Amino acid sequence: MNTKIKIILSLSLMILVLILVFQNVAPVGIRFFFWTLSMSGALLFIVLFISGAILGGSLFGYIQQHKKSEDNN
Repeated sequence: MNTKIKIILSLSLMILVLILVFQNVAPVGIRFFFWTLSMSGALLFIVLFISGAILGGSLFGYIQQHKKSEDNN
């Protein structure tokens, strides 16, 4: 894919995420088993987005590495 297209798509995604974040600043409650946390919806979106980007990038790297090792064998 062309580098300019990647940059444009990345910037568009970041702008959409920022719009979503700024429209959801009200506090939200999170319950996970016996653990309860209250935080800003914007902060929750940012944390989830960054976590997803890290996890997706790691998974992509793992798959690429696995494909390279299969090609060498």
